[in-house]
Amino acid sequence: FSVLDLKIEDGEILASTDPLSNFSFILIGTVGDNVELCSCIRTYVEEHGVPHLFYGASLESYNKMLQTVMMRSHKISQIKTVIARADKIKAPDLIKRLGLPIVSKITNGSQGKGIKKHDTEAELAKFLSGKMFYIFQEFVPNDGDYRVFFVKNKLVYAIKRSSTKKAEFRNNASLGGTYEFVTLPKEAKRLALAVTKIMKFEVTGVDLIQHQTSKRWYVMEINPAPQFDGKEFDNVVDELAKVIR
Repeated sequence: FSVLDLKIEDGEILASTDPLSNFSFILIGTVGDNVELCSCIRTYVEEHGVPHLFYGASLESYNKMLQTVMMRSHKISQIKTVIARADKIKAPDLIKRLGLPIVSKITNGSQGKGIKKHDTEAELAKFLSGKMFYIFQEFVPNDGDYRVFFVKNKLVYAIKRSSTKKAEFRNNASLGGTYEFVTLPKEAKRLALAVTKIMKFEVTGVDLIQHQTSKRWYVMEINPAPQFDGKEFDNVVDELAKVIR
């Protein structure tokens, strides 16, 4: 059923006419929308002891700004970051903090959308206008980044993503990049698992990047509804099936 089938009568959540408490298992997929309903469903299934798995998260918990704050409080290695409204910060101040080039991201982007790299102060200054909040980050030189996929804190697979275009600094497969399955070193595994536990998503895609020179690992972001298809599809479905059983 979809959220369009749900209704609440006197505090009982119904799918058509069936209370959710009658279901033997519920796989709940949500990405951003229906924040209030998502909160109601999560509380309901937990209080009624209905076995469930959340694929995705509402905007109240999938919040890239919140991620940076939580990683800071847990001393997680993350890229130098400034989050501010574009018209409330000056290019020289950002450059003093982050250096050049600087990467800007919208706060609710996915699949590499809404991400830009600013190579000069003039270019950055021209960009800084309007009332939107942006995530500004230090650019980390790299030869690709990594997506680490977890189900219930169990590592299912890791892939390395690389851009195939010289002018494209983003490595997303959705933007034409390639990927290959890899075995992560222990340091990267520990880092990915640590942020997975912090955010408490049931299905998690952690994006890591390694500095090309220093070899230090950083967390880029944590996704509650990571895409999977092709060769990784069977691995993910097998893990989801184990949870459902």
